[in-house]
Amino acid sequence: MKKIYIVFDKIPKKEDGGLIATYIDFVKEFESECDIEFISIFKSDRTNIEEFDNVPILTIIDSDFDNRFYRIFSYLRSKDIHSFFLAMKSIFLFFCTIPFVRFKMKRQCCEGDYVIAPAPASAIFISNKIKFILEIHTNYEYFWGNHPIGRFQTMLMARPAITVFRNSIDKRKSKNKFRSTYIYNCFNDKCLVDKSPIKRKRNSAVFVGRLVEQKQPLKLLLYAEKVRKLIPDFSLDIYGDGPLKGQLQEEIERRELQETVFLKGFTSDKSVYSCYDVAWLASSFEGFGLVIIEAMANNVPTISTEWGEAVWEIIQDGRTGIIAKTDEEFIQSTINLLENKKMRDYLAKNAREDYEKRFSPNNHKEAWEKLFKEIYED
Repeated sequence: MKKIYIVFDKIPKKEDGGLIATYIDFVKEFESECDIEFISIFKSDRTNIEEFDNVPILTIIDSDFDNRFYRIFSYLRSKDIHSFFLAMKSIFLFFCTIPFVRFKMKRQCCEGDYVIAPAPASAIFISNKIKFILEIHTNYEYFWGNHPIGRFQTMLMARPAITVFRNSIDKRKSKNKFRSTYIYNCFNDKCLVDKSPIKRKRNSAVFVGRLVEQKQPLKLLLYAEKVRKLIPDFSLDIYGDGPLKGQLQEEIERRELQETVFLKGFTSDKSVYSCYDVAWLASSFEGFGLVIIEAMANNVPTISTEWGEAVWEIIQDGRTGIIAKTDEEFIQSTINLLENKKMRDYLAKNAREDYEKRFSPNNHKEAWEKLFKEIYED
């Protein structure tokens, strides 16, 4: 059997968002045909993902590591001494162990093994003697634009055999710089099978995602406040966890939205969308927006901000969902859909059909099989 190595700096947890959901589906697709092994450059906490229970994990450096050590000054400002010293230790480990880890990786991976780096942060530790595939789960600009952390990572890493983006727009941007392609994210809707029909909450919206700056969860409160003025029984449920949770709760109380907006915590139940009329996405940037196709699979249209050029590729505006170019348009689109069931049903039907056509596991697996053959066998 072919061997697939997936190289992380640290193994993510289920709460870490779309990236880990992508690899849950990847493992399901290939575990019966290939030997899959995770390589964790630094010691990871025990994974809470049952789909990974049978995946071996090879740890290169058995030491605690803060892979967000760039937050070192924020730790100092907040007087989080433990995190500050862990970040100091992590900076030392990061730079001093690169040559050692590259040597170990070169001895671990044999010619012909498939090697995938889910991000430049892990690609930094892969030897330039190893043919590997780099995946980018955010947008092109984060790593090849003006973002200092992203640029720093791509400067340090070896050159991949090919870079895989989440959309064709980002692939096009890289066309004259390096070899690249794109593979859409997928969502395995088998987890929705045998679910009893769920009655939708009247005049409701749902947000699912990490509570971080990129997702702009605080902006959701502005939208909810405005929608409630015209639809008094409107409600928004927010599923997720993250560093903005406390601030979000304070802002809900300040705006007196306790009877409108509800923090539901993290959920791994991908059928949760089916309880709502619409899904909301207010991100400032994305590479794909996995929650869009999760909602599609549940027959729920998404109203999204214009988080990048690729949003027009993922959502067919006015047919499978709505792309709002301004806050006012986001709010008015929500009101229009909540008041027009016929339009909601039209978008929901088209969204489900588009999910089956473009974002199913079969399409995803076929794209990866084609890529493996192109890179390692031709």
